[in-house]
Amino acid sequence: MLMQFFNTLLDGYEQRTAGFYPCPVVVYTLALCWHRRFSILYLSERPGYGPIRVVGRSRDEVSVKAPVLILPGFGNSGSQHWQTLWELRHPDWQRVNLGEWDSPTCDDWIHALDVAVRACPSPPVLVAHSLACLLVAHWVHRLSRVPTGAFLVAVPDPKSDSFPASARGFMPVPLLPFMFRSLVVASANDPLGSPAYAKHCAMAWGSMFIDIGQAGHINVDSGHGEWPEGYDLFQQYVAG
Repeated sequence: MLMQFFNTLLDGYEQRTAGFYPCPVVVYTLALCWHRRFSILYLSERPGYGPIRVVGRSRDEVSVKAPVLILPGFGNSGSQHWQTLWELRHPDWQRVNLGEWDSPTCDDWIHALDVAVRACPSPPVLVAHSLACLLVAHWVHRLSRVPTGAFLVAVPDPKSDSFPASARGFMPVPLLPFMFRSLVVASANDPLGSPAYAKHCAMAWGSMFIDIGQAGHINVDSGHGEWPEGYDLFQQYVAG
């Protein structure tokens, strides 16, 4: 009964969005997740399907039992960035000082992240933005670590013209499956990386993938300060 409902829903959605988001290699993922009156529908990677739509929003906060590490990208995250505001909302969450923010070296960032993870009482959840998403992939590949999970926002393409020239050692990006749950959140007009590239990484890593539409680099410059929709996505992800 439930699957008939979803099949009808998807057929109607496909008719409305046919040709909007074509892809030669696709994965069809449908997950309806419930937690404390919170529901979200993922429609991911099917021919003709556009960005995923959030169908419900949380009314109650989901408690994150694992430690949470905040991993900012190039230049760090400023006072109005969603990572900073989420961190203020949860004083027990910890921002990892990756060291050199404006001229990062991948090896140095890997070491800083590993030190922070080993200091945690249990495997953490990683909340990464931009360049830190690539850091997570390198760290996992290099040291075979297994965190509780990773929430990866705005994966940048190292071959993009907008990729910071002073960031060294992040290419090539490891494209091997993660041995933990992960979610990649992408934007349709991210200047640092196309949704196709983010999707390619997500498929290689075995991550769930969400395209939230025209959202720039999902930072303050694109109007995503507190980013409550992203917080809802994170809440559902940790509840899943």
